[in-house]
Amino acid sequence: MNKHYKTILFIFLIIISYSPALFAICELGFTERIFNFGHVGIDYKIYHNYYIYNIGQKSYKLDSINTNCDCSYAISSDSIINPNDTITIKLEFNTANYYGFNNKQISVYTNYSTLPKLSFPYKSIVGQWPAGVKPDPISLFFLPNHKTKKISIPNPVLDNIKLDDILKFDSTFSIKILKDEAKRGEKIELSVDPISNLSKGTYYSNFTLYIDAIPDKGKIILTIPIKIVRY
Repeated sequence: MNKHYKTILFIFLIIISYSPALFAICELGFTERIFNFGHVGIDYKIYHNYYIYNIGQKSYKLDSINTNCDCSYAISSDSIINPNDTITIKLEFNTANYYGFNNKQISVYTNYSTLPKLSFPYKSIVGQWPAGVKPDPISLFFLPNHKTKKISIPNPVLDNIKLDDILKFDSTFSIKILKDEAKRGEKIELSVDPISNLSKGTYYSNFTLYIDAIPDKGKIILTIPIKIVRY
């Protein structure tokens, strides 16, 4: 798993703001609460999975999931969270008409009385690219006869950029790092391949790049949408 999102079971960190007593008895947990897509192109569907755990002795029901705008859709892998089990909340965010900075959230409602509402914020910066660090191309489209495609991350003005990590939404494709560092005027380079045994259909996915701007310019986050068609 991506090192930024290794499973660290939080016992609802937001409960800390309520009281130590609630923190002690909470039975649900999650791997992360806030996700940042970073910079992404306009008019694409991008995805992320949130995971909710039950570390208690009782089953709990997921009553509903709400999003705070019509740009998003979320669905759960199950409506019951059994003891020692995990459910997945899949987020789909459509970047069309959302140019600039966005701060949205999913609200998950359960019958767990200690904390019946769980909020999962997600952020993005649509159609804007920091210091010219813009993927080329900004998305990948694979028809049935398409195999390997290359993508580059140019560095036009910064002293140096270095690829720190990659988070794939799913396993419908593989990524190979060809060049992980770029001085000014150079490019980070990757190659992407759909997996060979995909069934017929259309697959939407994405991957997120975490790039260090050196020295001390912070982290650049880029999300690249992928569409794969198989006949």
